[in-house]
Amino acid sequence: MTTKPIVVFNLPWPDPRLSSNKRLDRRALTEVRQTAKELGFYAIKENQIEMEARPMKLVIVFFPPDARKRDLDNLYTSFKPMQDGIFEALQLDDSLIREVLLQWGPQGVGGMIVGLKYMDQVVHE
Repeated sequence: MTTKPIVVFNLPWPDPRLSSNKRLDRRALTEVRQTAKELGFYAIKENQIEMEARPMKLVIVFFPPDARKRDLDNLYTSFKPMQDGIFEALQLDDSLIREVLLQWGPQGVGGMIVGLKYMDQVVHE
């Protein structure tokens, strides 16, 4: 495994039950959260990604599966268990995230592209 300054990987669309708008009982969500966390964990392990403990920027591009209205803050909340799995696999604390960029991609795909980069890396966006 090698440490790269920028890593990009795919994840599936977040489970709709993780939306804060659903207002489901936290006990009912335990298994759903665990599954999402495992998705994040194995995305890192399967791609053999390693990163150093340095401040990072998290970029997520959401590709909605349909035309329903959604807001980015709820999608980020739904992504949080995956983020926990990602950082557990990296053996890092997610407090290293100093900046988050959430974006929309084209409708119809139903997934996410997640990017992590060190804050000191110059990338023209």
